[in-house]
Amino acid sequence: QMKFYFSHARTALKYGIKSLNLDSNSEIFLPKFICQVMLYPLLENNIKIIFYDIEDDFSVDFQKLKKKVTSNSKAFIGVNYFGHFQDYNKVIKFCDEYNLIFIEDNSHSYMGKFNNTHTGSLGDISISSPRKFININCGGILQINNKSKLDLPVIPKYPIKNKLIVKEYLKSFPTIINLLKKYLVKKTDYLDPYNNFEEEIPDYLIDDISLNQINQTDWNKLINERRNNYRIWSNWSQKNEIETVFPSLQIGENPWCFVGYVKSKSLKKKILNWGIKNNYFIFTWPTLPKQFINEKSNPYEIWKKIICFSTNNYFTKNEPKNL
Repeated sequence: QMKFYFSHARTALKYGIKSLNLDSNSEIFLPKFICQVMLYPLLENNIKIIFYDIEDDFSVDFQKLKKKVTSNSKAFIGVNYFGHFQDYNKVIKFCDEYNLIFIEDNSHSYMGKFNNTHTGSLGDISISSPRKFININCGGILQINNKSKLDLPVIPKYPIKNKLIVKEYLKSFPTIINLLKKYLVKKTDYLDPYNNFEEEIPDYLIDDISLNQINQTDWNKLINERRNNYRIWSNWSQKNEIETVFPSLQIGENPWCFVGYVKSKSLKKKILNWGIKNNYFIFTWPTLPKQFINEKSNPYEIWKKIICFSTNNYFTKNEPKNL
């Protein structure tokens, strides 16, 4: 095994793909329901993206996917959506059957544990994003679990700018952080599918402050807090016209957020505004690739009804009141 710490998971994916030494004819399977930033590292490596659909429960229809396999198919990217395990047994069976490299996107499930094995170590290569779970400047991890080798070029560490120093200082004042995040959420139109498109970022390694905090975090305690907060939102959703996508947490899952479906745009707007008013971080995910927004596509249909509730303790301390 080899492990590398970058500023972002997308950078980790870029170098993970480099380690595979694929040629320009190579095809990688990527779900359509994905954040658009995931396209950048594939395109930078001159890899052909073959998109596949996911079902409303975020499972993969492997029978349909098998029809897309060609002699140029080299890898499959599977996602632990929102911290819930993908069906590892089916994924590994599929990849073995077609001699595909399994790339585990573990960005939403850092330090989860599947059958006593940490997520982020179950793919041939795996990427994780601890920055999504704790308040750090940056943090993306590449773990190479097969025989691939990576000769990492000289890359600078993520720059610690003044605003990052302030951010580090504010960690001791969660109430202030809460108010700042509330302000940012209020400025964000989560009903707009074109909102928050991110540009490509330079390659950076993780900074020392962030790496130190990852290593010092009590992850067992944090996971227990998140699982408890997930149950709070699950109970709340049943009383407030929200369909639960994942009925329960599996043993070992570390939920990035609680996710549900709403029946109308008006209800979605009502819930988002209620979250701003009551200091709960409620949002939509992802910022889809643009080609799946302008059509009546499977990912856009899912995006229109999805709503996410942060399981971070900053935002879920008490049983929320009904809408």
